[in-house]
Amino acid sequence: MYSNTDEDVKGADGRTAIPAGSTVTMVVREASKKGPISRVEVGLYAVFIGGRAFNLSDGNTDAASLTFTADAGEGPGHTTVHIERGTRLAFKLSRAVELR
Repeated sequence: MYSNTDEDVKGADGRTAIPAGSTVTMVVREASKKGPISRVEVGLYAVFIGGRAFNLSDGNTDAASLTFTADAGEGPGHTTVHIERGTRLAFKLSRAVELR
């Protein structure tokens, strides 16, 4: 999955680390269903800044991830996890990342 950042991402020093409009690559790391609960984990894989790719993953561990769940017990429309187009995803880095 590809998406663009909608605002600047600041580094620990307060300077812009990733400019608004940069393309990020996200990958589905896990999709599962246990009983009525469906779960999807999405990880940040890479960011493209000025046409150059920077990895945010070592292939197994991502610098940031989000988990979405849905409960089928809430009705027939909740048998899978749905993320609406245009939904803003706010990742928080779980480790320091150096963009070189």
